Amino acid sequence: MTDQWKSIGLYEHPAKLHHGEGDEKESAIIIRNVPESIRRELKSRAAKEGKSMQGLVLELIIKYVTV
Repeated sequence: MTDQWKSIGLYEHPAKLHHGEGDEKESAIIIRNVPESIRRELKSRAAKEGKSMQGLVLELIIKYVTV
Protein backbone atom coordinates (compact mmCIF):
# COMPACT_ATOMS: atom_id res chain seq x y z
CA MET A 1 0.00 0.00 0.00
CA THR A 2 2.98 2.37 0.17
CA ASP A 3 3.00 2.96 -3.58
CA GLN A 4 -0.56 4.31 -3.71
CA TRP A 5 -1.19 7.91 -4.67
CA LYS A 6 -1.92 10.13 -1.71
CA SER A 7 -3.53 13.54 -1.91
CA ILE A 8 -1.91 16.29 0.12
CA GLY A 9 -5.06 18.37 -0.18
CA LEU A 10 -3.59 21.16 -2.31
CA TYR A 11 -5.40 22.28 -5.42
CA GLU A 12 -5.41 25.60 -7.17
CA HIS A 13 -7.65 26.21 -10.14
CA PRO A 14 -5.62 27.53 -13.11
CA ALA A 15 -7.81 30.62 -13.34
CA LYS A 16 -7.71 31.39 -9.61
CA LEU A 17 -6.27 34.73 -8.69
CA HIS A 18 -3.11 35.01 -6.61
CA HIS A 19 -3.14 34.16 -2.90
CA GLY A 20 -4.08 37.62 -1.62
CA GLU A 21 -6.95 37.97 -4.06
CA GLY A 22 -8.61 34.59 -3.52
CA ASP A 23 -11.14 35.94 -1.05
CA GLU A 24 -12.69 38.33 -3.57
CA LYS A 25 -16.27 37.72 -4.62
CA GLU A 26 -16.55 36.39 -8.15
CA SER A 27 -19.05 37.83 -10.59
CA ALA A 28 -20.08 37.02 -14.12
CA ILE A 29 -18.92 38.84 -17.20
CA ILE A 30 -20.89 38.50 -20.42
CA ILE A 31 -19.30 39.17 -23.77
CA ARG A 32 -21.75 39.62 -26.61
CA ASN A 33 -21.45 40.05 -30.36
CA VAL A 34 -18.27 38.01 -30.72
CA PRO A 35 -17.93 36.75 -34.29
CA GLU A 36 -18.41 32.97 -34.41
CA SER A 37 -15.05 32.46 -36.16
CA ILE A 38 -13.24 34.29 -33.32
CA ARG A 39 -15.10 32.30 -30.66
CA ARG A 40 -14.19 29.00 -32.37
CA GLU A 41 -10.52 30.01 -32.66
CA LEU A 42 -10.37 31.06 -29.01
CA LYS A 43 -11.97 27.79 -27.94
CA SER A 44 -9.54 25.83 -30.13
CA ARG A 45 -6.47 27.62 -28.77
CA ALA A 46 -7.68 27.18 -25.19
CA ALA A 47 -8.15 23.45 -25.80
CA LYS A 48 -4.64 23.15 -27.27
CA GLU A 49 -3.31 24.64 -24.02
CA GLY A 50 -5.47 22.30 -21.94
CA LYS A 51 -7.57 25.18 -20.62
CA SER A 52 -11.22 26.08 -20.74
CA MET A 53 -12.27 29.03 -22.83
CA GLN A 54 -13.46 30.76 -19.65
CA GLY A 55 -10.12 30.12 -17.94
CA LEU A 56 -8.18 31.52 -20.88
CA VAL A 57 -10.37 34.64 -21.05
CA LEU A 58 -9.87 35.19 -17.31
CA GLU A 59 -6.09 34.86 -17.74
CA LEU A 60 -6.15 37.45 -20.52
CA ILE A 61 -8.25 39.84 -18.44
CA ILE A 62 -5.92 39.47 -15.45
CA LYS A 63 -2.86 40.13 -17.63
CA TYR A 64 -4.54 43.20 -19.12
CA VAL A 65 -5.51 44.78 -15.81
CA THR A 66 -2.23 44.03 -14.02
CA VAL A 67 0.02 45.64 -16.65
